[in-house]
Amino acid sequence: MRVWDAQSGRLVRSLEGYSNVWSLTFSLNGKSLLTSENSDTITTSSKSVTIKLWNLENGKLIRSLEGANDVQPPAFSPNGKTVAVPYGLPYRDSSVRTLSTEDGTDVATTLCFDDRSWITYTPQGYYHGTEKASRHVAWRVGDRVYDFDQFFDKFFTPAVVVKALWGERVAVGAGIGGNLAPPPRVAILSPRQGDKLTRPDIDMVVDVRDAGGGVDEVRLYQNGKVVERSLGDRGVKPVTESANAKHFRVLLLDGKNLFRVIAFSKDRVRPGR
Repeated sequence: MRVWDAQSGRLVRSLEGYSNVWSLTFSLNGKSLLTSENSDTITTSSKSVTIKLWNLENGKLIRSLEGANDVQPPAFSPNGKTVAVPYGLPYRDSSVRTLSTEDGTDVATTLCFDDRSWITYTPQGYYHGTEKASRHVAWRVGDRVYDFDQFFDKFFTPAVVVKALWGERVAVGAGIGGNLAPPPRVAILSPRQGDKLTRPDIDMVVDVRDAGGGVDEVRLYQNGKVVERSLGDRGVKPVTESANAKHFRVLLLDGKNLFRVIAFSKDRVRPGR
C-alpha cells in the first residue's frame, strides 16, 4: 500500500504487512493511519475486522487489533494523539478501546450497557461513568472482588479520564491493581436493629477494626445522608474513642431512622455494600 501527497503527487510512504483492506482513516495531523482489514471476500454488518494502526512518519505498524466491529468505524481524536476502536454492537453491550497513537498502548476502555449506562476507566483504575454502571461492574484485585463504589473517593476522577482520552500524560499514584490494603471492618453495636428508642437522641457505638490498611475516616449516614460534624447540635459529637469502638451522639429525626457506617483505609478504600 502506498501513500501519496495529494497536492504534489509525491510518494510519501510505502506500507507493508496488510491484506484485504476495506477502509482507511487518516488522523487530522497526518501522522497516523488506520486500516480496517477483513480476510473474507464478503462482509456483513455484523462481521468483525482487524484494525491496524500505522505511523506514517516511518511506515511502521504500531499495533494490530482483532475482533473490532465494522458497524462503527474507528476514529482519531481531534489532536491525533489517541484513537477509539469500537467492539460489539451499538446500543447494546459493547466496548470502545482508546489507544495512544504514539506507541499503541491502551489509555482507556469504555463499557456501554443496554440500559444506556457506561463507564470509562484507565489501566490504573481511574474512572468516570454513570451511577447505573454500578449494576454491571465490579473490581478484581488479585483474588479479591470489590464492589463498584468501594474505590469511589480515590479513583472516581473524571478529569484524569478526560486527559487520558486526549492522550495527555497524567501523573497519578498507584492504581487499583497496586498493593492496596483492605478496608476496615465496621459494625454498629448499639442501638441494635429493632430497638425501641424513647429519647430524642441516642448514643451510637460503632465497632471499627483495622483489617490491615489502617483506619483513615469513619462516616455515619442517617437516612442515606452523611451526618456532618459542622451541623452543630444536630450533627455527630464524638464522645469517647477506644481501640475498636467509636461513640457518637445523634439526634433522631421524625419517622424512620436508618443508619449506615463506613470506614476508609489509609488508601481511601471503603467496605462494600
